[in-house]
Amino acid sequence: MDYSPEIRVEPILTAAGVMAEVLSVPPVCEESGCKHEVEIGEVIRRYRPDLDVLMPRQTHTVNVAIAERADDVFEETDALVTFRKGLRIGVRTADCVPIILWAPDVEGVAAVHAGWKGTLGGIVERTLDVLESRGAKAEEIGVAFGPSISVGRYEVDEGLAERFREAGFGSCVSYPDGEGSRPHLDLQRVNIERLIRRGVNAENIRLSNYCTFNAVLPDGRPRYPSYRRDGGTALRLVTSVVLTM
Repeated sequence: MDYSPEIRVEPILTAAGVMAEVLSVPPVCEESGCKHEVEIGEVIRRYRPDLDVLMPRQTHTVNVAIAERADDVFEETDALVTFRKGLRIGVRTADCVPIILWAPDVEGVAAVHAGWKGTLGGIVERTLDVLESRGAKAEEIGVAFGPSISVGRYEVDEGLAERFREAGFGSCVSYPDGEGSRPHLDLQRVNIERLIRRGVNAENIRLSNYCTFNAVLPDGRPRYPSYRRDGGTALRLVTSVVLTM
């Protein structure tokens, strides 16, 4: 029997003209006992061609690109924007923050990968710049966050915490384990603050309540891949969006 992996699909945004989903994609090998996993995009194309998604080659930059064709290639890019109907774009994560933006007034969508480097560097504002350059109004933009690591699980060193405080996000740094403990950072909240400061309405922002580290399926298995929980992992979530009409 041919092997067919289970690719779980969870909608995070469904509205007139747009659909965003989180895809949980298991590892697949070419043959029994092989050491080289099939690239995640190829797994989706092979087993769920209806969900074929264009993804950039992410390297924790603040680079944003506009996608026009399904075979476009984007090196060192961590956010994609498209205005083409039917072209599904997405980003890979395994604790970092995936963000979907939708600009209904210009019929544009974006998929953003925001790790701590991209979050600190303002990749979500750079994505807004691209949408607004096409005429989008910030107050009309909708946002949906995919699952990411929660503040309770995202412990960082004091040096990194100080960089976020200096950037104006001290409220997103906390010490849940008490005085003298290591700081924790709320990456989702930093990106929310950046969006609101740029004029996005808070009521247009949909949060994710799932922590990639903590969330489990009904049978007790981890719901999502987590780089921190697993001590490194090749697994990734794919958070994608497509203009449907």
